[in-house]
Amino acid sequence: MTNGATGALHLYKVCHKCIFPISTTWIEADNVNDRRVSAQGGFTLMELMVAVAIVGILAALAYPSYASYVRKSKRATAQAALMDIGAKEQAYLLDRRAYTGVLSDLGFSAPQEIRNDYVFTVVPDNTASPLAFVASATPINGQAAQSERTLTVDQRGLRTPASTRGYWTD
Repeated sequence: MTNGATGALHLYKVCHKCIFPISTTWIEADNVNDRRVSAQGGFTLMELMVAVAIVGILAALAYPSYASYVRKSKRATAQAALMDIGAKEQAYLLDRRAYTGVLSDLGFSAPQEIRNDYVFTVVPDNTASPLAFVASATPINGQAAQSERTLTVDQRGLRTPASTRGYWTD
């Protein structure tokens, strides 16, 4: 085929109802307006590498903050669970005139989101006067690896560690 205006010869490849010129940069299809195809239609490898490097740097900066948030969130859940144990121990004392060391007797089970991060125990002292107990949440696995401390609460409501920032207070 020749172009009537310039007389230049253009080679066309016919494929299913579409005409794709080999020597020009436009595409013509069934009843579709002519579309110009840019000669620069994508990203260069260097542009992609720069974008990946920027995302990597942002992720490296954000991950420690995210990990700290998750650790503190799990600690807060463990603290709430210990307070729940303390309240249930007081109710148990009113009903049975003694504290229990069996968490299932209190109707307590560890919250699902921290079952792999803390172990809960209660140590009652029913021979003391007044009766006493100490409930504790001991960090395991990832929480222990991040140097989390053991949390405790007793029958008087005293909580440890009390003077460390982030534990029981801000």
